[in-house]
Amino acid sequence: MLQKLLRFLAGFVVFEIVGNFPERFINLCMHRGVRLFEIEPKSEGFFAAMPLRDYMGIRPLARRGRVRLRHVKRVGLPFIMQRYKSRCGLAVGALLFIVISLVMQSFLWTVELKGVETISVSELEAVLLEENFRPGTFKNSVDPITVERRLMQEFSQIGWISVNVIGTKAEIEIKEKAQKPEIFDYRVPHNVVAGCDGLIKSIVTKQGSATVKSGSAVIEGQLLVSSAMVNALDEIDYVHAEAEVMATTSHKLHFEIPKEIEYKKASKSVYRRSVKFCFLTFPVSFQSVSSEHTEENITEMIFLDDTQVPVGLKSTKIIPYENNTSTVTKEKAKEIFEAEDALNRLFALQNSEEIAGSSLISETNKGFSLNVTYTCLEDIAQEEEFIVN
Repeated sequence: MLQKLLRFLAGFVVFEIVGNFPERFINLCMHRGVRLFEIEPKSEGFFAAMPLRDYMGIRPLARRGRVRLRHVKRVGLPFIMQRYKSRCGLAVGALLFIVISLVMQSFLWTVELKGVETISVSELEAVLLEENFRPGTFKNSVDPITVERRLMQEFSQIGWISVNVIGTKAEIEIKEKAQKPEIFDYRVPHNVVAGCDGLIKSIVTKQGSATVKSGSAVIEGQLLVSSAMVNALDEIDYVHAEAEVMATTSHKLHFEIPKEIEYKKASKSVYRRSVKFCFLTFPVSFQSVSSEHTEENITEMIFLDDTQVPVGLKSTKIIPYENNTSTVTKEKAKEIFEAEDALNRLFALQNSEEIAGSSLISETNKGFSLNVTYTCLEDIAQEEEFIVN
């Protein structure tokens, strides 16, 4: 491979040897130290190649060997430069490309994270940025072992990590620790207390001693089933109390809507584009807005054969908006209240059976209000750890 590259840089000529004794010419060249390569036989002689400087002085050898030489083609950098000598810009551009390519090999182009599941990628990138481990960093200025130790210190979820720099690409492979399942210890004593106020309809004690009965009114936090039990030896044991306590409960909710609602209306978006090179950004367009706005950034990097290069296009979508005011009528307020009521029934009361409900919409100078009362049948049992001294 190296020999072919040297021949290309020096330039060589491919020619045809025609005559009765082409072998004699080849022997004369070898005797005089003239280098021949890529020799191939043909029906009337041979094809061969030799360096350009040797080809200029082999005519005497051809006459002594009684052969004719026919030029076939010229190959190599000297002939290419001669062809484009009037276009020096191409040569300069090619030279700059080679120099820049060689220099860029000394920098990180991409940093890829692998195996990240629960750890925040943005937090990982922030720590890497503090260590100056990012695209555009000089490879000899970073220490993968130092980066590994820093990440292990910052994130306790990491069980194993490996930082590898392969060419211009840095790969960070992470193996997170297996999360321990939460084991509930039933040996720890627990009481059952009321999760909210209510009127008990039924109580089914699975373990423990009930302190209330059906028909009792209880308040939030009141003891319903005690963990203390008397065993066969008349001794007190503390157990994990369990029970199902169904009670009638009442829930009240209050919603308000002002008559004048301020909202933001988006107008036509504007795009600001820039070229991203490593960690540098060069603006291409300079669009801006003077009013309040939000921005969305989209970065698209260039890939060559699945390899990301440190060049890309960054587009910033600027969405300007203006403040508007809308007047809410009573009919519109009713629609909003009905939607809020439906959402509350769906999520807040999903574990309850609604028995009855009542609502009242009232209007004031400032707006509208909704007062809702739900009467439900639900399990109000709530376990609470009991510490035995």
